[in-house]
Amino acid sequence: MNQANCPQFVSHLHRSIAPIRSELAEIQKSEKILTEEELAELSTRVKRLCQESLISFPKSAGCIARSPRYQEMLKVSVENVVVQFIHDILWPLIKQTYKQEDKRLHRLLTSLWKKGFSPE
Repeated sequence: MNQANCPQFVSHLHRSIAPIRSELAEIQKSEKILTEEELAELSTRVKRLCQESLISFPKSAGCIARSPRYQEMLKVSVENVVVQFIHDILWPLIKQTYKQEDKRLHRLLTSLWKKGFSPE
């Protein structure tokens, strides 16, 4: 792969993720709590963006670019970059969605611990 194309690809990826970031920022500003279904739909959109970005990644003429190991490494790298671009907005929304369930589980685990139960 021509490393000169990498900054262009990252710029392209940043532009591609901008609509999802904007949408997440609007949800965050409105203080809306996402439902599990909305999170699942968002997850599908992010996965699709990762797949499309992987397809648009600059191709290398070398035989290493065709190896399954290289392709998997590239896939994980693209996914990591996409998540890095949206993590700061997405994570607080996920925490808010599951806040009540987390509290319920914490109370249950605390109750079990007080009764002498342990993970062992």
